[in-house]
Amino acid sequence: MSRNNIFVFALLFAFLAPELAFAQRGSSMGGYRRASQSESEKPRKEKKVKKKKNKKSKRKKKRSRDEEEEQEPQMVVGSDKESIEAYLTKRLATAKKSQKSQDKWGKGLTHAWGQFWTQMYNDRKSFEIRIARQRLNLFESLDSLDPAFHGQTITDFERLQSNIIKSFESQQSQKMEDYFAVLFSDLRSFQSEQESTRVRMSQEAMDAWRAQKASSKAKR
Repeated sequence: MSRNNIFVFALLFAFLAPELAFAQRGSSMGGYRRASQSESEKPRKEKKVKKKKNKKSKRKKKRSRDEEEEQEPQMVVGSDKESIEAYLTKRLATAKKSQKSQDKWGKGLTHAWGQFWTQMYNDRKSFEIRIARQRLNLFESLDSLDPAFHGQTITDFERLQSNIIKSFESQQSQKMEDYFAVLFSDLRSFQSEQESTRVRMSQEAMDAWRAQKASSKAKR
């Protein structure tokens, strides 16, 4: 092995060793939160108790929702003041229920959006630190090498780092593509649901008007 190859091999090893060590730390910084080992080792009995509590909580929530629906005033068809006011109360209650659902969906979207871009930032931060550390190691190593080897060493380093950067950017691009595909799919589904709700409310308004008009004629 030539002296030039020995220097290049030693230099590449000096670059990769700290990067691999730092990458392990970076992955724990940037990774999504997962259940800790201690949580996965909790006794089964405790997990069963939690499951029962969760089921009870879900049943209570369902009952409360059913009770709210039952308490909503029923549609009253008529042309007198009391009937019109009851109709308005029903319509506003329906609109408010829809608005709460929309608000809940929007908050879920905002939370997911924040999680995704925070993760992307953490990945980018760890990567940029590793790249900067590699470059610092290169320039510090050049000071200890014969100037005759500088050109080849820089060329080898540039090729190595170019491949690393391309790999990282490709992963980032794929993550964004996957995320936006799901996001747009969810938005289209939500749009369809809201349009169905709007059409239903419009039809109910026209049906109520016809019934109210008929009620008015019957009184004459």
